[in-house]
Amino acid sequence: MNVHLEKGPTPGKRYGHSLVYYKPFFILFGGNLNNEVANDVWIFNSEQQPLHWTKLDIKGEMPVPRIYHSAVVCTYGGANGMMVVFGGRKKSGQNLNDMWGLRKHRNGVWDWMKAPHHGTPQDRIQHTSLFCGNFFINIGGRGNNLEIIYLLKFMIRKIQTGLNLVILEDLDMRHLFMKITYMFMEGWKMINIIILQMY
Repeated sequence: MNVHLEKGPTPGKRYGHSLVYYKPFFILFGGNLNNEVANDVWIFNSEQQPLHWTKLDIKGEMPVPRIYHSAVVCTYGGANGMMVVFGGRKKSGQNLNDMWGLRKHRNGVWDWMKAPHHGTPQDRIQHTSLFCGNFFINIGGRGNNLEIIYLLKFMIRKIQTGLNLVILEDLDMRHLFMKITYMFMEGWKMINIIILQMY
């Protein structure tokens, strides 16, 4: 199959960015571009011919430029279809612990929202994030003055406007095996993570 990529603007050569897929879009955010830390957003519609990149012109409040953050798409509940960004590092070298959501409205407009949360998540870079149902889970990474690898667990309550983040605990282990089960209690979905130290 021949794939034709139309000539035009592209995100350019960069590193430390995130790239997620939510049909039909690949969504690229942030990273280091020509030695400058960015917070731009590019989308690539995999179902639209000819194939091309489009830079989004997003109005309003948005995340500060960053690298080494995580991004993942929620496919559950009130935040369904939202790309959630966590952490990363500013140009100054400061690590971040903020959480943002990028969503596309039915009228085609994209916007950012700062995710409401309780507590203070550990700042981190070079970590992995995932959703399991309505739980957002950060795994691994590094924080300010930290050389060890952490597992952070979060509990999220589904609300109409987005995400409600509650920190459960912070464990210090380097080599982990994880099994996830669920309990239901008074409208909150509780998470039970069993950790086995491999060596």
